[in-house]
Amino acid sequence: MDTSNLKNQEDIQRYVVTFSSTVKDAWSAHSMTKKITKHSKEWWNEQCSVCINKYHESGDIDSWKAFKAAVQNAKRIFFD
Repeated sequence: MDTSNLKNQEDIQRYVVTFSSTVKDAWSAHSMTKKITKHSKEWWNEQCSVCINKYHESGDIDSWKAFKAAVQNAKRIFFD
């Protein structure tokens, strides 16, 4: 999208509306609803989600290790 012709507040507002509409359309076209199947991980818990999200945000090796520890703990609790 060309932003070189944004000269006033109305132009900016129109651009933002167009941009948000484009993002919304792309999201609607490519997003998927999660489905729980017999292959879903029943042992997965909230701590696993928190740790994987933290790792995705930081990409840090310590966050990955914390995630792996959370997974191991969740599996141990579930299967015991």
